[in-house]
Amino acid sequence: MHRNGSLFNHGHLRDHLHKNLEKITQAVDAWDTEKLLSTPEADIIEELTNDFRIVVPSLDLEGVEIEPLKESYGVVEHYGDSFRVRQNTITLLIPYTGDRVVFTLRPNTYTEPAPQGTVTDTEVTVIWTGHNTDQDFVRRALDAKLNEITKWLGWGRGEINGYNQQAEQVIPQRVQARKQAVLASRNLEASLGFPIRKRMDAQTYEVPLVRKKIKTKPAQPSADASFEPEPVLADADYEEALRVLKNARNQLERSPSLLRFSVRGDVMAVS
Repeated sequence: MHRNGSLFNHGHLRDHLHKNLEKITQAVDAWDTEKLLSTPEADIIEELTNDFRIVVPSLDLEGVEIEPLKESYGVVEHYGDSFRVRQNTITLLIPYTGDRVVFTLRPNTYTEPAPQGTVTDTEVTVIWTGHNTDQDFVRRALDAKLNEITKWLGWGRGEINGYNQQAEQVIPQRVQARKQAVLASRNLEASLGFPIRKRMDAQTYEVPLVRKKIKTKPAQPSADASFEPEPVLADADYEEALRVLKNARNQLERSPSLLRFSVRGDVMAVS
């Protein structure tokens, strides 16, 4: 059996959003340093932005269903007398999309009492109980409950939109600051003049020392007799060259002051 409770009544939305902004720095600091340096900055920012973005719930009013009507008895007071009357309980099941937490937090603008209902990860449950059997009356009562929830979500939307915009500004700043701090530490490490003990994960980022000989083949001549074929790089060799350059880039980011690049013929050597 569903139990009706208060929505938007388990904390203040403002406080929740403020704490979320404070957690951004902790989330950036939690990234592994090697992963931080080897992952494109745009990808890191996108992942964190998705993690911290809050989506205001949207009720799917076209998908609302009701549970089978239940009958019970209630007590009605009338001019000091108590009467036991038959009443109906109607349970609305309202699908929604968005973040569940918004249903639990009170926005800056609100009215008393808060809307009644319960919420899961996929739907909101609202209950109406009464002895009135007039169809129009009951439907208006149910619509009023739905409109009240929608109104409260609207009050929180402005606060949440402002928070999302602020998070989108803070996250790139924190990522860039941490990456610069890590690179500064690596440069310091390399400049001290002591050999650096090889880390267990270093093999992942090393540039292969075995040079692959790249062969070129002439391109197919066209029907034009004056055409002179030019050497072209095979697809596999092209991909191999890109792989070597990528590994070299990763190694440079880890210890830029220890690397020297030289060009020998058609290959790049790293020492």
